[in-house]
Amino acid sequence: MGLLIHLKNKLTKKEVRCPSCGVLLRVPVKQGKSLRITCPECGVSFHIKFSNPIREVFAKNSASNFTDYLAEVWFRFKALPGNVKFSLVVMVLSIIFLLSMIFGRFSQRRGRQQITPNQNEAPSQPSNGKGKMLEI
Repeated sequence: MGLLIHLKNKLTKKEVRCPSCGVLLRVPVKQGKSLRITCPECGVSFHIKFSNPIREVFAKNSASNFTDYLAEVWFRFKALPGNVKFSLVVMVLSIIFLLSMIFGRFSQRRGRQQITPNQNEAPSQPSNGKGKMLEI
């Protein structure tokens, strides 16, 4: 039960430091929102904004064509922290792998023909390579 509570707190709360005195504060995570926080120790008020860095990488801003958009995405990707880059690369590779598995199975099914033995034909028996049937 303690693990579930710890996981819930990790996802719903974030620890930030006061820019003035450096005390560690636990604040609720509100994606896309800006929070005004007042430090209980020194009374300094400051703003924090929670954003999804992956969503910001793919946001379309001022690109007029696709190549400019790709250049912007690459520039923003390079600015990400290492752990976020790793997560993004693993996620994209997982999606590519899953899609290749799904579409690979569909193409195998489409290309495969089922061969059914003819009812009038006698079952084949092994031969010795010279055209003579081996007795079993």
